[in-house]
Amino acid sequence: MNISSAVLKFRILRGLARGRLCKEIADELDISVNTVNTDLRRIYEKLQVHSRAEAVAKYTGIALGHSAKKPKLFMGARCNGFR
Repeated sequence: MNISSAVLKFRILRGLARGRLCKEIADELDISVNTVNTDLRRIYEKLQVHSRAEAVAKYTGIALGHSAKKPKLFMGARCNGFR
């Protein structure tokens, strides 16, 4: 599967939001668990969060004790219908 890095990060984040384990995300996307973990670290850094719950909440716009705006994660990526 040859997909862009930005689309891959969206799909990994979607897997997080669905409660999937890193291995399940890796199997679903046909990538290694190491790649999932590396991209998760980059996603956390980009979103300025430290956990799965924070990453999913920030992306979906659920406030964790404050008003949160949905961030622009990866400029140039189009993932229509991603939630």
